[in-house]
Amino acid sequence: MVTIRQKRGLTDTSHPGGYSKDLVYFAGMIEVWRWLKERNFNPSDLYFGKISFKDVQKAIEMNPEFEPKLPSFFSINPVQYAAEIEKIGEENQFKR
Repeated sequence: MVTIRQKRGLTDTSHPGGYSKDLVYFAGMIEVWRWLKERNFNPSDLYFGKISFKDVQKAIEMNPEFEPKLPSFFSINPVQYAAEIEKIGEENQFKR
């Protein structure tokens, strides 16, 4: 994976090294995008709390009655949200 800001903070970018935090965040964003794609870009389950998307199913099982409060950018127009998130993934070539 390549990120534009990978060499940020280095005085001489011809030397090895880089800013790994950007690459880690980028890789995580791709993982979450793929997770959302598998669920038709519905982020509702991500609003169970500050947990990893990998633990969402466990949170649902522990509290099946919980109704997460969803942000307006999703609840007002979920179809538009899904289209925009899918477009981001396509433009950045997130597909497997």
